[in-house]
Amino acid sequence: MKFIPEIKYVKCPSCEELKFHPVVTRNALSRKDNKTYVCADCGTMEALLPLREIIEETTNEKEKERLMGLHERVTEDLKKFLETN
Repeated sequence: MKFIPEIKYVKCPSCEELKFHPVVTRNALSRKDNKTYVCADCGTMEALLPLREIIEETTNEKEKERLMGLHERVTEDLKKFLETN
């Protein structure tokens, strides 16, 4: 997330970090209740959760293992990217 120094960010209701834009609609709408706005980083992480559920439903164990490993790597890479940007 790119911070703009002139903006006074507030705590995100999900992660409680100062990443929540004061203009609520500039944030992400949470997929948990479709009412609460969360910071863009939390919104991105929430977007990845359904993919994990789909992978877990895969019946082919070899394919499930491969996809789960890929999902974990993408999630970790995304977390690192969000922490540094």
